[in-house]
Amino acid sequence: MRDTVAANRGFVRRGLARAPHANASAARKTPGVEVRHSCPATALVTGSEVIPGVPHITGVLTESGETIDAKVVVDAAGRRSPLAGMIQAAGGRQPREDAFEAGFVYNTQYYRGESLPEARDDLLSAIGSISVLTLPGDHGWWSVTLYHSPKDKLMRKVRDPLVFERVVRALPNHAHWADGTPQGSCFSMASTANTTREFVRDGLPCATGVVPVGDAWGFTNPSIGRGITLGLMHAVDIAPAIAEHMEDPRRLATEWERRTDERAARWHASTVDFDRIRAPEVEANLQGLPDPFDPSDPSVAGPRAFASASHHDPQVLQWFFEVVGCFSLPGDVMARDGVLERVIDVAQSSPPHVSPGPTRAELEQLLV
Repeated sequence: MRDTVAANRGFVRRGLARAPHANASAARKTPGVEVRHSCPATALVTGSEVIPGVPHITGVLTESGETIDAKVVVDAAGRRSPLAGMIQAAGGRQPREDAFEAGFVYNTQYYRGESLPEARDDLLSAIGSISVLTLPGDHGWWSVTLYHSPKDKLMRKVRDPLVFERVVRALPNHAHWADGTPQGSCFSMASTANTTREFVRDGLPCATGVVPVGDAWGFTNPSIGRGITLGLMHAVDIAPAIAEHMEDPRRLATEWERRTDERAARWHASTVDFDRIRAPEVEANLQGLPDPFDPSDPSVAGPRAFASASHHDPQVLQWFFEVVGCFSLPGDVMARDGVLERVIDVAQSSPPHVSPGPTRAELEQLLV
């Protein structure tokens, strides 16, 4: 374990220090693991190249000037990781970044009560130009989030607790989620672009001896709440590659790319597909325009039919939960014998599921 260092600017200060207590406690109790606080990495240390023209990383330089040697440097700095710039400073090519902007603004109110509210609709429901996310917690806590387009200036009014409650109360299937006692103020945040970083370009790594994990490689906006799951998924896939190929930096870079593309990248793309549909729907509703998509387009009609049919058929619901729970990708589920046919049959023979709520004009009347 001492041959591997997890490094980034402020990793210990801003990352591990804020990690869940259980994870931090487990790390401190693991033999061979040394946890350091307040010693951010500021640069990468290089050694002899293993691939001509590609810098090989042998450790990190900390803010205090200390050099920490490592056979592999693991970047777990999250979405604001400075690794790309560090690689450039070390003489490597800058990792290519691919981003899809589908921004939303999230407004969350926490509640507490004697019992959790009953789920009478999807935990995440699309209602016109807004979406409502209701999340049960423990010890009598839960939260309600209203999110919307950053162009929707009127929705900024929901930062006022009275307006927030007024909007929630206008959602028939979700109004009772506001029956608890509000805890603190309404929290607001804006999402960032769905982003991946390509650390192997044209078959060559930008640097050897360093691998990014989780959000340091790629992240999505929190519209469907997969961030932690995808980050852990990537870490679970990459950790064995590090253990198996620590002595072979070239092979490690190849395995990092293969394992990333095999699962994490596919889940990232699937998550972005959701935003590619939902974001234009929100904008069209906001402007009073019709459906922005051709309803016969399979890439749109398929996901819509799958989601709607899950409300009418227990077997389709089970398949749908496989996707929602990040157990199986939508394409993999649909490729099974009989699945596509059943989804289409149920969707065509049942009324489309629509979460009830105010029209855009009615919503605007609530935002006063």
